[in-house]
Amino acid sequence: MFQSILSWLPIALAVGSGSFVLITLNQNPTQWKLRIIVLFALGLTVCILAALRDGYGFKSDSVISFTGIESMIFSILGASVFVLTAVGLFSSDPNTQANIFKLISLVFLIKLIAMESIRFLA
Repeated sequence: MFQSILSWLPIALAVGSGSFVLITLNQNPTQWKLRIIVLFALGLTVCILAALRDGYGFKSDSVISFTGIESMIFSILGASVFVLTAVGLFSSDPNTQANIFKLISLVFLIKLIAMESIRFLA
């Protein structure tokens, strides 16, 4: 049961996150900091659940190696999300916050496409 939930939950949350991004960009809100925090939390949850689903670092037959180049790339992208989130939260300019939100969305999209492509090819 738990394994079947882990197989579809990251995808469902990713679709929900994408919907959140599209709705946010169409509304042009004034509270960008709150949107950045929500996107960060959703993206982090998707990444954690995908790592659990794929056995990352827990099994010898995981989709990507814990010490491989893919792992390093995903770690750099994850660190960039942390830095962007911090910059967005400490920024007082709404235009900067909006651009940070877009960049975080782009990084999560790149991570999603890369991970699902790796899973599909494995």
